[in-house]
Amino acid sequence: MSEGRSGTVFGLAFSTNLVPTPGERDIIHEWLSKAIQCDKDKVPISRVPMSKSYLKITGVNFYTPTDWHDNGSNQLTADDVLYVMNHNPLFENITLASPPCVMRATPHSDMAIIWFDIWDSQNGTNAKLLTNRSFNFDKDVAVIRACNMHPGISQCQNCWK
Repeated sequence: MSEGRSGTVFGLAFSTNLVPTPGERDIIHEWLSKAIQCDKDKVPISRVPMSKSYLKITGVNFYTPTDWHDNGSNQLTADDVLYVMNHNPLFENITLASPPCVMRATPHSDMAIIWFDIWDSQNGTNAKLLTNRSFNFDKDVAVIRACNMHPGISQCQNCWK
């Protein structure tokens, strides 16, 4: 799993009349490494424009063991979620579009809801692979659910006018 990054490394862009298949992207990657005379492993993998899919993880405790954090805090953080995702094969080929957002399920609940966005195809291929899958999150059994966009900060409709 990798976290989304912004910016360009080489500053190259290719225009195509069709979205390249993974095999065609491999050809572009190999050609580019030969053209700039660089080791293939040092050339970034080309990416195509993608859509975002919005998912959430439920069934996770908001409070963590205090030994998870250097400062003795016991609240689940986005870094904790990233650590678990990076060590779980379920998220191996998933690229996050932004850092995960951890919230309490209700103001007085000890359970958390973790909102996260992934880069996906228009068909939602990656989201379909993750939706309704369960995995171990420390001692909890977490479940991934599909959801609508969740911006994290609510705005009243007057602000949009």
